[in-house]
Amino acid sequence: FQEISDFGVGFLGSFSSMESKEGSGEQNKTEQELREFLQTVRSMSKTDDHIMTTEAQIERLTSKSFLNPYEVLMSPPESTDEELKKRYRSLSLLVHPDKARHDKAHDAFTVVEQAYKKLQNPDQKQVFQRIIREARDRVEHERRKDNKKRVKSGLKPLPEETIQSEIELKIQELFEEIEEKKEHFEKTEQSRKRRKREEEDLVKKEAEEQRNTDEAWEKNRNKRVQNWREFSSAKKKGKSLTGKSLKRQKIELRAPKTRAEERTENAPKTEGFKPLGINEDYKKYWK
Repeated sequence: FQEISDFGVGFLGSFSSMESKEGSGEQNKTEQELREFLQTVRSMSKTDDHIMTTEAQIERLTSKSFLNPYEVLMSPPESTDEELKKRYRSLSLLVHPDKARHDKAHDAFTVVEQAYKKLQNPDQKQVFQRIIREARDRVEHERRKDNKKRVKSGLKPLPEETIQSEIELKIQELFEEIEEKKEHFEKTEQSRKRRKREEEDLVKKEAEEQRNTDEAWEKNRNKRVQNWREFSSAKKKGKSLTGKSLKRQKIELRAPKTRAEERTENAPKTEGFKPLGINEDYKKYWK
């Protein structure tokens, strides 16, 4: 900006001498346009000088979380590697902790360094450029549709001055959407890994229990064999392990002894074949 401004001032000086000689209206018009151009250059230079200060950059870099590395380096996606390198160096000189006496200088420098490292990776750089192109294409497509509707309704098309701000908003929206999907994927992946670890721990626990059972079984093998040998030896001798005989004993089933019926002296006597002492009055109530 400074070189352009100096060149313009020198050109205006030579141009003024020519104007004094010729004094044409066309030259006055050209001079006015050139003055307006130089005024614009000076205003842009002042604005850039205001932005490119230590305080302004540290405040900008630490005020929010950046997802777009091009936004961090304040460079367009069409920038070459050399241009990105120059921008990184200029920002690093402003916010480096060794040169900037600011509490947040280290955080600001970390943001710049990480953004530049991402753009040094060709694969990541290609992804970022594709996202930015996608945002630009979407904005242009939506604006074309809106302008067609506005023309049919008798309205003026959307102003061209707002397209850049719309593109920047769409870029931020796409980066946030991708970051949200990335976080969701990471959470899902962590849950999957946690379940896998739990399953592996369960398998290890079951294997440990089975190993302990097998070890206990092998440890008691000699004792079981000895018990079986003692049992077999006692069986051959006809005795149990308690020393009692294992021979079968004959069991005889005998009927119990019967006793004659005893009657009292006052028992009534009946004639015929009815036994004495039996009362059959209950038969009267039979149906």
